[in-house]
Amino acid sequence: MLVDILFITETKLDPSFSIAQFDVPNYRSFRKDRTGRGGGILTYVRSDLPTRQRPDLELQHVESIVIETTVCGRKWAIVCVYRPPSMPNASFIDDFTTCIDKVHVHFDNIIVIGDLNYDLVKPDKSQPLHTVCDIFDFTKLIKTPTCFMKDVPPSMLDVILTNRPSLLFNITNSTCGISDWHNMISCVIKGSAPPPNKRKIKCRSYKHFDEKVFSEAVGVIPFDVAYVFDDVDDIYWAHEVLLTDVLNDHAPIKEKTVKAKQTPFMNSKLRKAVFKKSMFFNKYKTWRTPANWEAYRMQRNLCTKLKRQSIRHYFSKRCAGGPKSKDFWPTVKPFLSNKGLLKDPVIILSENDNIISNQISVASTLNEFFVNAAQDISSVPIPDDILNHPSIQKITDHIPAPTAFDFSPVTSEIINTFITKSNSKKATGVDGIPAKIIKSCSKTISEPLAKLINLSFATSAFPNRLKEAQVIPVYKKKDPLDKQNYRPISILPFISKLFEKAINSQLSTHFENMFNPFLRAFRPGMGYQSTLLRLVEDWRKALDSHKYVAAILMDLTKAFDCLPHSLLLGKLSAYGLSDKSCSLVSNYRSNRKQRVKLGPHYSEWADIVRGVPQGSILGPLLFNVFINDIFHFLDKSSLYNYADDNTLSYAHSNSDTLIHTLQQDCTSTLQWFNINQMKANPSKFQAISFGKRGTRDITNFTFENTTIHCENSVVLLGIEIDHSLTFNIHIANICKKAARQLAVLKRLGHLLTRQGKLAIFKSFITSNFNYCPLIWHFCSQSSTKKLEKIQERALRFIYNDYSSMHHDLLKTANTEHLHVKRIKEMACEVFKIVNNIAPTFIQNLIMLKCSQYSMRKDNTAVVPKANTSKYGLKSFVHDGPRIWNSLPNEMRKIVNYGEFRRLIRNWDGPSCNCSICR
Repeated sequence: MLVDILFITETKLDPSFSIAQFDVPNYRSFRKDRTGRGGGILTYVRSDLPTRQRPDLELQHVESIVIETTVCGRKWAIVCVYRPPSMPNASFIDDFTTCIDKVHVHFDNIIVIGDLNYDLVKPDKSQPLHTVCDIFDFTKLIKTPTCFMKDVPPSMLDVILTNRPSLLFNITNSTCGISDWHNMISCVIKGSAPPPNKRKIKCRSYKHFDEKVFSEAVGVIPFDVAYVFDDVDDIYWAHEVLLTDVLNDHAPIKEKTVKAKQTPFMNSKLRKAVFKKSMFFNKYKTWRTPANWEAYRMQRNLCTKLKRQSIRHYFSKRCAGGPKSKDFWPTVKPFLSNKGLLKDPVIILSENDNIISNQISVASTLNEFFVNAAQDISSVPIPDDILNHPSIQKITDHIPAPTAFDFSPVTSEIINTFITKSNSKKATGVDGIPAKIIKSCSKTISEPLAKLINLSFATSAFPNRLKEAQVIPVYKKKDPLDKQNYRPISILPFISKLFEKAINSQLSTHFENMFNPFLRAFRPGMGYQSTLLRLVEDWRKALDSHKYVAAILMDLTKAFDCLPHSLLLGKLSAYGLSDKSCSLVSNYRSNRKQRVKLGPHYSEWADIVRGVPQGSILGPLLFNVFINDIFHFLDKSSLYNYADDNTLSYAHSNSDTLIHTLQQDCTSTLQWFNINQMKANPSKFQAISFGKRGTRDITNFTFENTTIHCENSVVLLGIEIDHSLTFNIHIANICKKAARQLAVLKRLGHLLTRQGKLAIFKSFITSNFNYCPLIWHFCSQSSTKKLEKIQERALRFIYNDYSSMHHDLLKTANTEHLHVKRIKEMACEVFKIVNNIAPTFIQNLIMLKCSQYSMRKDNTAVVPKANTSKYGLKSFVHDGPRIWNSLPNEMRKIVNYGEFRRLIRNWDGPSCNCSICR
């Protein structure tokens, strides 16, 4: 029997269970985890049904999930409720009636289903559920007992209530083999739901593919015949046709049906035992004798035994080889993370209360939305004379004579390097030529590709075929029927990325010295940690000088989709690109098209008129070029940029001056966004302030008719920063996440080898503590001990050792205290600064002592004076030099980073007498 919507109560799930391990193909899931009073609810809905969850209508104090669905034009609200037996009747009735009243406002057709723990077999009309049915004119569809516990009379605790009994039929109440006591109850809504179609896909068959033979075949393709054409588009078209013909001979495209995913540990023996258990249970319900009960009990226990054996065999078979086995991570990852969760093959949308289920129409709706999302972002026109634009004038003032730039020809060796370093698992574009195919013949195809790319440079023309993007919509969160809750993932042809890499490698070199040091994203060697490190250290330095500090975090709408074409070209020209080079970038950016792909269905092609190509290699660089001049518009505040995350910060000894300056510079920044046709959303801005000696005299900022209140904490680049810089909230969050993963490890522990447990420990649990550790390193002693305790708990479980000292466990696992790891990470960061391989952004955080005399120690760092312990002593600029100076002299003289990393692993750490190290 095919189930369209399934509710499961008393799941016993908590946040440590990832939804990925319960994922079912072609179904969307909703969950409400167990609370102190409830047992949890899990809901599965066919992904091709127009369905959304309505949390605004759910019960406040009782576990419930409200699902909205549409059947034959009728909107239904299906309310699943689990009421614990201990809940007082009055509390439940008040909450339940409030919920149904709200549901009645939006829906005429209502179904209530669930385990309410009221026995409706009893004829007592004063029972609360009878009262509810009378109030709302609900009909009880289940008439027979649903719960059969031993030595207890059968009871009817599970119900289906509705105010539209004439629209429901085929009411069932039968055993299902899932629960020991409860039956499964169900009903059918009148109408017709579309039958699920067998999903068919087209893919290349590599059954007889031989990489060497294919590479030789590509080597004899007469690519030179393409040059009978004069146009780059025609020449590339000929290249693609010639390559595709050979590819189709060696790896033909075939259509196959995607089979449903079966329960991995199910086998015929277990399946037969489950069916037999159901048979014995039905027999016991009919004749409730001790003999029948004993037969059922024995079979139930046998099923449990067989299931455990089957699960253990499944894990031992796939995980026995540990992390080196190809099946290890695909088996355990769903239990630890939701990454890689199966995507819905079908998307349904609601537009103006009309359900759109036809997949071609859905694809067209989404494509139109994605293309036009940024069309009305700004009303400020770009001047006809682009040289008069304020941004162009600022660039000209700061870079009066930029180095002239022209693209240089590329060699086949460079293209071969690009190909071999590419990820062969990237999705295939509209040309149908996979990345791994190009990699398999990289030596033979790199020369014709280099020739084609050089022709593109010479003619300033980018092949139009390589501008066609195939878009896969990915559901983000909230309402799945709302098109705004889908994010477009653009897939470009792999050969397009090779063209872009050739352009990007040359442009990056030209712009590297022109980019502002505070422009951080999409630049090699410049990650989250260095950005946050500079920001937090600037705050600590100001607070150590007894200044007030405040920051405003800015929110941009569709930042990458907003960039106007003409202004981008004007900025490129102002930075020194020749007319010919600008023409190539202009041609690369123009005539771009995209279509949305949903399974085998496609939308029509649509033109992209604004923004930089998402999913491209060159797009991030062009975005950096466009936003780089924003720093010239600020008066006194500092702007810390990472892609579309912009944080404006300022410090001053006078709080009124700080407020005035920050408001003024925030207004200037908003004006820059406006004249550059980017949209900021001040109502979503966040602010945080830090005061002298822990006080917070700054509470809000006002600009552009908007007031922003200072928060107790803000999240920036994945780190939650509180107003005291203690990072207690952030550490509590990562400890909870690590604890949930440790709970998963304990559940799977009896199925895994020690090697497998250690792999999970290092890959998942400790990875929580490896993200930007230098930012929150100077946390409180209690937070540090909390982190260490998580690691200790994990190691004790892995080694089943609850008596050894923590230090001995670390030695056994060949690891060390998290505190010591962070100290070594700090030493590595200082090494980069001392040897000038760190970003210039943080170079001045550490200074070396300069002396004309011969010193006993080389490369000694300056330890600055501190005014306070909280912000001065506990900072990277103070502790970093102290740790660096404690290194052996020979280690400080090393100039190779790889060698330094190798030696630092064996370093015993500094001689520290702090309470943490003791």
